[in-house]
Amino acid sequence: MPPPEPDAARIQRWCDNRVPAPFRSRVRVVAEVADRHVTTSQSRPPWDGEGDWISTPVARFRCTRATGLWSLYWVDRNSRFHEYDRFQPTRGCRASSTSSTPARTRSSGADPAPPHPAPARSQRPVRARRVSVRARAARKPA
Repeated sequence: MPPPEPDAARIQRWCDNRVPAPFRSRVRVVAEVADRHVTTSQSRPPWDGEGDWISTPVARFRCTRATGLWSLYWVDRNSRFHEYDRFQPTRGCRASSTSSTPARTRSSGADPAPPHPAPARSQRPVRARRVSVRARAARKPA
C-alpha cells in the first residue's frame, strides 16, 4: 500500500520549495515515494559534469499501515535510518518538518548549535609598551 496521496504530494511540494530557483542547477531536494515511505534526498551534479546526479538521503517519512501514523527517520553516515525520537508519530504529514518556511536547523534535524562562549581573557597583566624618544617626538602635536 503506497503512502496516502495528499501526504506524499505535500512532502513533494515541500521538497520543491526548499531550493531557490537560481540554485536548482547546482542542488535539489528530491522526494522518492516507495511502498510504505517517502525518502527525501539532496541531489548534486557530478563534480566532472558527466553522468547522473549524486543523491544523498536526508530523512525518511514512514507510514504505518495498521494505524496510518507517519514517523520521521534520520539517516546516519552509513546510510542507515533511525527513528527521530523528538518527533512523535502523527496522522498526517503536516508537522513542522513539512512547513514551507526555510529551516534554521541542521539538515540532520538536530537542535541548532548553542552559541559559543566568549573566549577567556588572558590573565597576564598587560605591560606598557616602551616608546622611543623619537616616536614620542613624532607624535607630539606641533
